[in-house]
Amino acid sequence: IRQGKVWDQKKVQSFIDDCLEDKLISIKERSYINFKIVDKEKFIGLLMLKKMKGEWYLTIMIKRDFQNQGYFSKTLMELRKLMNEYFPRVEKMIVETHASNKVMVYILDRKMVFHQDKKIGKIAVRQYYFYLRPYTYMLKTEYSDPTELEAILNKQGWQRGNKNPDFLYVEGRYQYDKRLYSVVPYLKNLTNENKRAFTSKENLYRQLKSKGYMMKSYSLDLDKQPFTQLKNKVDNKVWILKPSEGWAGKGIKMIIAEKDLEKLNPDDRYRKWVMQEYITKPYLFQKKKFHLRCMFMLRDNGEGYIFKYMPAYLAKEEYSIDYRNLEEHISHYDPGQKAIYFPTSFKLKPEQITYIMAQIIIIFKDVMQLTDLACYPKIERCYEIFGADLMLTDELEVKLIEINEKIGLKEFKDGKIKF
Repeated sequence: IRQGKVWDQKKVQSFIDDCLEDKLISIKERSYINFKIVDKEKFIGLLMLKKMKGEWYLTIMIKRDFQNQGYFSKTLMELRKLMNEYFPRVEKMIVETHASNKVMVYILDRKMVFHQDKKIGKIAVRQYYFYLRPYTYMLKTEYSDPTELEAILNKQGWQRGNKNPDFLYVEGRYQYDKRLYSVVPYLKNLTNENKRAFTSKENLYRQLKSKGYMMKSYSLDLDKQPFTQLKNKVDNKVWILKPSEGWAGKGIKMIIAEKDLEKLNPDDRYRKWVMQEYITKPYLFQKKKFHLRCMFMLRDNGEGYIFKYMPAYLAKEEYSIDYRNLEEHISHYDPGQKAIYFPTSFKLKPEQITYIMAQIIIIFKDVMQLTDLACYPKIERCYEIFGADLMLTDELEVKLIEINEKIGLKEFKDGKIKF
């Protein structure tokens, strides 16, 4: 029963003797406790608790004949009652399983909180926390309806908490609300400043400029250089000039000739700018230019996820080569726009969609290599959802425009997807 090995009679007897000896000691004084799991007269398995270095470790062994019948979950419920009775001050226990045990990893991923991967000797082990009390949450939202989020969490047995909750969820202006800095949750939906490696337009281009999915870009710091410093870069091409720290289309300008740079006046709100080569042959949707907003989530453990439906935001007017008309060339969110999602709203062949998605996956694998995302001090686990703006050329090549941390969770009025 340990590492796939059967105990011999000597080991079995030693185990029985230890249990009988422990029975003479009060449960509250023990550091090693074993319980039989029974259902009426049926012997189901063993529940084993061990205290080491101030932490309680939990092992549940269900006999093969009774597996996949709900006894694991029922045992966890009974365990909470036992621990609350005998050890009410213990908040969580540690559960370990072999990383190679895919079935157990699947079960624990859904019933417990992943803590870490480690090695015991040469054996790869996955460690989880099992909480003996309901999880608590604190929600500070600007875009989302908190009652909807609470309904999801409450359904799973969570409770609202006001001081150091297990999960702190923040949006919009609350992301950097200093009043929340003293709150130390286990999990937070915010990563540390390492994300600047890709959320800064300047940093993103500098690190990925050799990639074919990046348009040529130049950076400018107005505290050091004027706009005219970029005149020799125009080279009879069309460019888009935007603040390095800007978002939601604010401050964007079209550059068609050198004289356009000469006419610009410095904007005190933005000191750092990026001039990016413009995509003059875009793929159009109903004759209009658009960009896709790809939501992707990064976790502090190095995992990344892409949300499979990407809203397409259209320009207001049909596309032409009149680059002075921003209404034709700047696509942005409009809540009144008809809901359009990639790939479901697009008349593309399956092989074309596969081709586009393969490019998108390559892009985000590259982005994930730019930095090691981590949590803020004292917070054990974290994740963050970012919004990447992507465009398609008329040959269905994907271009990465920028990555935003202020995503707004914007939805179409008639959209079926609730971000």
